[in-house]
Order: sequence, then C-alpha cells, then structure tokens
Amino acid sequence: MKNNKHTPGPWKAVSQGYDIGIMSKLGFQVSKIQGNKRDDFANARLIAAAPEMLGALELCCKYVAEYAEAHECLESFKFYDELAKLINKAKGEL
Repeated sequence: MKNNKHTPGPWKAVSQGYDIGIMSKLGFQVSKIQGNKRDDFANARLIAAAPEMLGALELCCKYVAEYAEAHECLESFKFYDELAKLINKAKGEL
C-alpha cells in the first residue's frame, strides 16, 4: 500500500462559532464543517478519528494477512481483501 497523503493525525474537532474545524496536532485546520448541530459534531468526531482508524485498519490487515498465510484460511484471505479495499478507499486508491 502506498504512503499516506493526508495530514498526519491525531486530529480533533473544535467548535469555531457556527462551524466546526477539524484541527491537526500542529494546529492546522484540516477540514471544516459548516453547522454546529449535534449531528455536525458527530460527523466532525468521525472525521477527526479517521487517521487513527486508518492506522488501526492497516495494523489489523497486517495481522490478518499473517494469520491467513500461516493457517491457509480462506475466510481470513477474504477478510484481508475487504480490509485492503477499505484502506485503499480511504487513501483514494480505488
């Protein structure tokens, strides 16, 4: 899989008046959501968690691949393929 091209995490959601900013650990605005309702904050928290979730998916994918190889487990190979698709989608590689 290719290198990440997004701003490194962690990110956090920060209220900015009537909007919500997604901020990097260095204080740069990564993204902005217009609105300040409950579902807007939920969306912002999900976006802010994206870099860490991507890292967890990549780690999980690595272990599933090792397990599938060691045990020649068809279901694990299928699960690996699904994880790889999600990772590639997140990275814009599909």
